[in-house]
Amino acid sequence: MKHCHCITVVGIISAFSTFAQGWSSKDVPLPADLTALRLVLIGPPPCHSIIGVKVDGSANASLSMTEIIRDTVSYRGAGLQKLSGAKALGPDRFSFDGNTLTLSCDGNPNAVLAVYASVKTKLNVSLSDSASTMSSLQVSNGIVIRDGLAANITPEGMHHLVVATLSPYVPASSAASSAGFLGSTVSPADAKTHIQNYVQPVLASPGVRGPGAMRIEIDESGHVSEVSGSSTTMLDSQALQTIRNWTFQPFISGGKPTKAAIAIVFHIDESGAVHTSLDPSARVY
Repeated sequence: MKHCHCITVVGIISAFSTFAQGWSSKDVPLPADLTALRLVLIGPPPCHSIIGVKVDGSANASLSMTEIIRDTVSYRGAGLQKLSGAKALGPDRFSFDGNTLTLSCDGNPNAVLAVYASVKTKLNVSLSDSASTMSSLQVSNGIVIRDGLAANITPEGMHHLVVATLSPYVPASSAASSAGFLGSTVSPADAKTHIQNYVQPVLASPGVRGPGAMRIEIDESGHVSEVSGSSTTMLDSQALQTIRNWTFQPFISGGKPTKAAIAIVFHIDESGAVHTSLDPSARVY
């Protein structure tokens, strides 16, 4: 635990050091009566994103967009996310039509598209990629959605999102229905108590590093039936097959085995090992 806090502190110092050198965002006014915001990610994967929404009746409704570039460096044997740049999205990278914001990724695995929205009243927010809807929820106070995984955190501005990209994932500890991927039915804690056969995934060829999130669907027999989410582009066929081979004690509803869906966070280290929140020894939150 101490090791993880060191990484977080160093990352925060790095983030504010870069801010002091100058950074920029693209700002767009929003209608004061906006009730829904649909975000769509397009372009080649991986397509990392962090979305922050704050409901503040006294603030002007506005939208800010920044592309954050990170580097991963080794720090005391662990991968440290270091901020190397933050710049406004160019006009060729986004379009805003009605209540739909379309963001274009360029396939850079170290890039994160950051969007901060300040709105006056509660807002319905959805996040989609070219394949499916990753998150859909109503925001009454604030929310941060990172690679499709939502946490009940009220962001204070774009600077908050930049720092968050350098820190471990912190999903909400409340029920999965209030924070998580669309359709999540089981909390990470419950998933950990049900897993029976866990093998750590490892990339066949190390190279991709950093954090991510995925959605795992489990059938009535406790077998993994589907793995999805934009961060799965960081995983190769070998790692994905390992995940599909996990087995769980069947989840029970109404006295009968039932299907389940879980939001799982992970981190890939320099050796290609994939540490997930289901692994008791992993420093992933």
